[in-house]
Amino acid sequence: MISVLVEVDTQHARLVKYMTTGPEHETLKDSGPEHHTETLGRNHPVHQTDQERFYKKVAERLVEINPKEMYVGGTGPGLEHFMNYLGRKAPQLQTKVLLSEKFPALTDAQLVDHGMHFFKKAHVFQSL
Repeated sequence: MISVLVEVDTQHARLVKYMTTGPEHETLKDSGPEHHTETLGRNHPVHQTDQERFYKKVAERLVEINPKEMYVGGTGPGLEHFMNYLGRKAPQLQTKVLLSEKFPALTDAQLVDHGMHFFKKAHVFQSL
C-alpha cells in the first residue's frame, strides 16, 4: 500500500511516497514553454497551457505510482488549480484524495513528518 502526500503550486510539486520501506521524496518542476512562441508576452502571468501541461505531468506521475490514498496540499492558488485539474482530467486520482488543504511552506523533512502524522491519524480513524 502506498500513500502519497502531494505539495503543489503552479510551477513545482513535491511528492512524498509512504511505503513499508519508509518514505521516498521526489520533486517535479514545470519544464516551461514547449515552443519558442510561448515565450512571447512572458511579462504576463503563466499561460494556462503551461499550468495544464505541468498538472498533467504531475497526474501522470501519480498514475505511475498508483497510490491507495493521497493528501494534497500547498501554499497558494496552485492547490486549487491542481484539484480542479484532477476533477476535470483525472477523476480516478481525485477519488483517492482523502484531504486537500492549504498548509504553510515546509522544508523537505517537515513535509515528510507532516504527511506521516496525517496518514497515521487517518488510518486510526479508518480502523474505527
